[in-house]
Amino acid sequence: MLLGSCNIGDGVQLGGQVGVAQHITITSGSRVAGKSGVMNSLNKCEDGLDVFGGVPAVPLRDWHRQSLFLRKIGRKRGNDRK
Repeated sequence: MLLGSCNIGDGVQLGGQVGVAQHITITSGSRVAGKSGVMNSLNKCEDGLDVFGGVPAVPLRDWHRQSLFLRKIGRKRGNDRK
């Protein structure tokens, strides 16, 4: 779903069920993983991989780190209850 005036560059790939907020710019060649929410403009990454995911959309590597961190916290809390 694209809202408002979005500037999407050449060759951008958006996965299924991606939502893009109003007045957003996505640079050319970027890719956004499915079910992601683009709330801020997406610019080129330092590592050269212009792949984004999550809500709000962040570089994919950061999204994986966040998911792993949340999984670890969930396991720790689950063990405390036993």
